Amino acid sequence: MGKRINIQYSIDIDDLPDEVDRLLQHATQELNKLSDSNVREPISLGGLEDIDGLRRGLASIDATLQDLSAIIGGYLSYKASEAVPQPQPTVEEPEQKNEEPPSPEYSF
Repeated sequence: MGKRINIQYSIDIDDLPDEVDRLLQHATQELNKLSDSNVREPISLGGLEDIDGLRRGLASIDATLQDLSAIIGGYLSYKASEAVPQPQPTVEEPEQKNEEPPSPEYSF
C-alpha cells in the first residue's frame, strides 16, 4: 500500500447509497483477489514478497472499510439529528430603562 492522503468531496445525499455501494464493491473485489492469490514457497524471498503483498492489500482494504464506516456513521448522525426537533431560539426584548445615560467624565 502506497502513501495515503485524505480527500474530501461532496455528493448529493440521494447519491450516497450508490457511492457507498461502489466503495464496498471495490473493497470486496480486492479481498476476492487476495483470497485467490497463492504464496510461493513461504520460507523464501518470493514467499516473503507474497506475504508482504497480502499484508499491504489487507491494509488497503481495511482503510477503505474504515472510510466506509466514517461515511455511514456520519450519515446516521445526520439522520438522527434531523429527526430530533431543534429548539427555536427565543428573542428577548431588550429591557427598557428609564435611567439617563451616565454623563461622561472629563479630567484635565
